[in-house]
Amino acid sequence: RATLRAADRLGSEHPPAAAAEPHQRFVAAFRSLARILQTAIDARNRSDFTQLRRIGRRLSSGEFSRPIVDAARQIDSSLQTS
Repeated sequence: RATLRAADRLGSEHPPAAAAEPHQRFVAAFRSLARILQTAIDARNRSDFTQLRRIGRRLSSGEFSRPIVDAARQIDSSLQTS
């Protein structure tokens, strides 16, 4: 829930125009991470260890962290050139 709350707070921010598009991708990536974390919590609560391993592989692959890092770098870059 904390990740989803963070995404919601980030989504309510209004960045400068130059950073608006990467900011939207950043928020979307954070929300995607929040969803997969909730899926992991639900799987743990059901003792669904097969699902947990599958989620763990997805998390370790960078599928969720890479878009966050890429968007953050683009935000930084756009703010430095503004």
